[in-house]
Amino acid sequence: MVDISGMERSQVLAALYNASRPQGAGFMRYTPDPITIEQAAEMLQRTSDFDYIAGRVMKINLTGGDELETRWYNRDNGEGAAEIVINSVRASGDVNNQLIQRIHEMGANSALALVRKELEKDSTFEGNTLTLGLADLRQYLEPKVDTAERHLRDQELTR
Repeated sequence: MVDISGMERSQVLAALYNASRPQGAGFMRYTPDPITIEQAAEMLQRTSDFDYIAGRVMKINLTGGDELETRWYNRDNGEGAAEIVINSVRASGDVNNQLIQRIHEMGANSALALVRKELEKDSTFEGNTLTLGLADLRQYLEPKVDTAERHLRDQELTR
């Protein structure tokens, strides 16, 4: 849990989105660009419960209260990621500060490496266990992964 008292829900959503990583087949919808507080406010008009946004794993509910459950966000984005993001916004006032950008880049690069491996694997069914590989999606997913990889590389070069 992280204290979000005194923060606008749109500020919290924008910061957590900007730091989050794409995951698996989420690269099909992955958008590398950050969002603004205004864009987050528009999203919050439709819902306060977010699983994925534009291929980025979120797993948060901004229904209300001064504390945000971070367990599932942190499971997929890194231990303590939500708390680090919220604290960095409190310190800087910026929902896409350098630390948030770096968290996103590191997470996205890590996710790229994982999805590349999964593109080689077929789905298997053994006993009662279904293990999903991404080989069946390769022709659709690989071009998106290539685009994401180029974008992240270009970002690192311009820094």
